[in-house]
Amino acid sequence: MAGKRNFPNLETTLLDWPWVLVRLRCHYCDKSRDARLAFLARKFGDLTTIGEIISIWRTPCAFSPEGENRKPQKYSVTGKCGAYAIDMEGGPPPNLPPKVGGLRIVADNSVRMPPRRKAG
Repeated sequence: MAGKRNFPNLETTLLDWPWVLVRLRCHYCDKSRDARLAFLARKFGDLTTIGEIISIWRTPCAFSPEGENRKPQKYSVTGKCGAYAIDMEGGPPPNLPPKVGGLRIVADNSVRMPPRRKAG
């Protein structure tokens, strides 16, 4: 299909990540991080998957299954860490400001620009 974008998934490597930023968030706490792709590729290698990056990022979380700080949760509402990469869900790419949409044509000529002042 023309115009349909394939969004990345957990198996996408840093080499194939389509944007300059990797934005990480958590569903349950206010933890968030924006990391540059070049930094992550240099630190972890360009064949590291986004799933592995998320797993590394959530390690210190108290709800992370991999974390050494994991607290036993008998009656937990969440029960697990909610870490995810926000750009896998779709939406505008993080490289562009949100209002970038191109130029638009104004049909009404009643709006006039103020006269230019002469330098001097």
